[in-house]
Amino acid sequence: MRVILTLLLLVASLGCDRSEPDTPAPTPDATPAAPTPSTASAPPTPAEPEPEAPPAPADDRPLPSLAPAALDRAGAAMTAAPKMRKSLSTDAPGLDTMRALSVQWRAPTWADDAGSLDAVDDDDNRTVWSCGAATCGVGTPLDEGTRLHAVRWVGSDTALDTVRVHTDAGFADVGPLPARRSRWLVFDPPVATTKLVFEASALSVGDVEVFGSGGLPKAPSTFDPTQAAVAPEDPWAELAQWRLRAEVCLEHGSTCEIRGTAALGTPTGRLALIEAIHRTD
Repeated sequence: MRVILTLLLLVASLGCDRSEPDTPAPTPDATPAAPTPSTASAPPTPAEPEPEAPPAPADDRPLPSLAPAALDRAGAAMTAAPKMRKSLSTDAPGLDTMRALSVQWRAPTWADDAGSLDAVDDDDNRTVWSCGAATCGVGTPLDEGTRLHAVRWVGSDTALDTVRVHTDAGFADVGPLPARRSRWLVFDPPVATTKLVFEASALSVGDVEVFGSGGLPKAPSTFDPTQAAVAPEDPWAELAQWRLRAEVCLEHGSTCEIRGTAALGTPTGRLALIEAIHRTD
């Protein structure tokens, strides 16, 4: 196995002039200036600082009590269907304003019952929610004023050919969605909607995370890159080349929150760099 490591370090040195400024020589016949009569105004009184605005209250409102019957199917196709991407690029629409949104997954009334939906959004890629019925569906209400930007979909053990996505703006078919790998559904332009629903036959998923603006934010992640470690899941498979198995993940506590081989970041940082080595010779 070859491992090639390249390190590039740039060091910039700054010089500073420590010499004293030239001081003009005193004039021998200079006469001290006469004191100015006390007509000068007194030093200005410093202005009183304006009182600080009180901190904004925490946004702890619950999601609206949207009945399952309201998670209905859209009646027409979306004007602009979401694009499926392997990763979220830096030029994604609204990247600077989007955030993970709070969701409450539930089964629509038109879908067959598939039991507990806890695994749909538990931040653990190892757990799976599955429905083997002919008509499967799972959806969530979204806060009024939400604009849907993207969805991160983590596949289960089973690949899916097509999944239909329903919003207030219409429906769209996306796929294929591979097993055990993540895909991003990017809405360009973002969609104003009060719901997000997925429909398919024999639907299953490892994890779903919803991103948007204007809605209720999801609780901050507790992922600490400095405490993540590659899970002991026999990650490498020897084929023509050594290839990384799809299920390898960075273990954080007991959950498989992120798939990859290394993480670089700080406990309080907003971003973390995730490394994913797929093959080596």
